[in-house]
Amino acid sequence: MTSDVVVARDDNWAAGPGRFQNLLDPCDGLPGFRIAKGVTIPQLGTLLGHQRIGSSLATAADPRHRRIVYVAWADGNSAADYTIHVRRSTDSGVTWSADLRSVVQATNPQLAINSHGEVGFLYQRLHNPGSGNRWQTHLEISESDDAFATFKDIVLADIPDDNGTGPTLNQTNPLGDYAGLAAVGRMFLRTVTTGRTLLTTRMELPTRGITISPPTSSSTSAAIP
Repeated sequence: MTSDVVVARDDNWAAGPGRFQNLLDPCDGLPGFRIAKGVTIPQLGTLLGHQRIGSSLATAADPRHRRIVYVAWADGNSAADYTIHVRRSTDSGVTWSADLRSVVQATNPQLAINSHGEVGFLYQRLHNPGSGNRWQTHLEISESDDAFATFKDIVLADIPDDNGTGPTLNQTNPLGDYAGLAAVGRMFLRTVTTGRTLLTTRMELPTRGITISPPTSSSTSAAIP
């Protein structure tokens, strides 16, 4: 299946008639700008490892400068080339960059921008360290206005590519289809599911370094310089 990646904009908080028509595509003049055309979305039931994949899309706007917008999506002809793309606009969606980041064999992209303009990019990537497939949850944090030229890459979780055994467990969905990332002040909050468990982690970005508060089931913390 092929699709377009489209961003629409409304400058009046979707109030009144003619909603989401402030950003027009230059090719057809219709509302919504096509960032990418004819991308391939895997068929329903396609598995990356044991995880089902399909259409994934995320967007975030800079709370300091509304003209700065990021978009992430995933596409591919098969699980082998399923890739997350991240792009940016600095003029409210009128023009877009080429890929700032691309991550192969990853899913569940999420974006958030904190009060300092630092961009958080969360995703879950399949890898094999030699002992079998595993899923790593990554959070990449780009400095304000850096556009991922440099970034910190934090591995938040590393779990097996399965749900264990049991009649109530879904063997083909170890990640649970969902991840979330939000920014509150300068803090990032992430939520992911691992099997049937919901994990939430808080990441505070002080003036220097990153302090990570792990899920509430853990009593330890880590500081990353």
